[in-house]
Amino acid sequence: MGLLLLTAPPGWGKTQKIIEWHQQDDCSLVYISPLRALTDEFEKRCQKIDRVLRLKNQNDWNVFLKTSKNLLLIVTAEQLTDQKLQALQSKRILYVIDEIHLFYYWGESFRYRLLEIWMCLASEDRCVVAMTATIEKELFKKLKKDAFNNFLNVYFIDQGKNQFQTSPKKIVQYPVQKWMNAEIKAQLKIKRSKPLLVFVSYRSNVEQWLSWAQRNSIRAIGCVGGQAQSFSENIDSHQWQLIVATSVLSHGVNLPSVAEVFITYPIEVAEFWYQMAGRGGRRGEQFKLHHLNKERDKNWSQIPILYFKYLKNRCFQSLNSMI
Repeated sequence: MGLLLLTAPPGWGKTQKIIEWHQQDDCSLVYISPLRALTDEFEKRCQKIDRVLRLKNQNDWNVFLKTSKNLLLIVTAEQLTDQKLQALQSKRILYVIDEIHLFYYWGESFRYRLLEIWMCLASEDRCVVAMTATIEKELFKKLKKDAFNNFLNVYFIDQGKNQFQTSPKKIVQYPVQKWMNAEIKAQLKIKRSKPLLVFVSYRSNVEQWLSWAQRNSIRAIGCVGGQAQSFSENIDSHQWQLIVATSVLSHGVNLPSVAEVFITYPIEVAEFWYQMAGRGGRRGEQFKLHHLNKERDKNWSQIPILYFKYLKNRCFQSLNSMI
């Protein structure tokens, strides 16, 4: 058996590759995702494909075990228990792990099952394809070490990682969050066909923005953890001006084309920053990227002219109130 690690930028077509592998009908596939939102989106992509099964109950599992046909099984990581993995050991299966970097980052912190599944598949040298659009140098070293210590054969296809599907036409850095918030509000006064996408750190921030939007007659929709499915059902119901969300929208959930992406808080992990920033330009359209720079020791000569516009237009009553 062995491992194929595939890295490719957002929008490259990793999902389509999985569908093509399934249609070749060489073996059954088990698609394993760390996020329910990703499994929801992948299931939608497979609606017109035969022999696809989303694991929802024990009956679905029994069907997958007993059928003689090669099926594509869609599961979240926690659904794949040790007993289920054991039951699949003798079957000819290709396991596809989506967003492998999350299996490490989250698996080592608060969702231990992610790392357990990965190490189980590796230690038993099962046939695995691990996919990601973003992986940093240190994590890649760790993954490579685990791979060569466990898999008999290891292959790596690099179609590009930590890069954009479409590069932003402009990147603006902000030393102070208040300035970014003011720019978001200013941009929402401009009539445009595409919404702004705003990433915030907490659920309470989403609620605050939605409340502000309602008071100012701005068509806004929000999303936090656990709401990805309802968000996907409602995203096409209106021409939204503002989409505000926690990091839940950085992976997998299908979004309309956006005019500008705002990352309103410092991102410690580079992979997560690329995932958020890469939500713009998914269909080749131009977009502008705004993000908060956590370095607070910038002198005035380094601050773009954009920031001085706020002072000129009196967006803030005094300079002291901004710092």
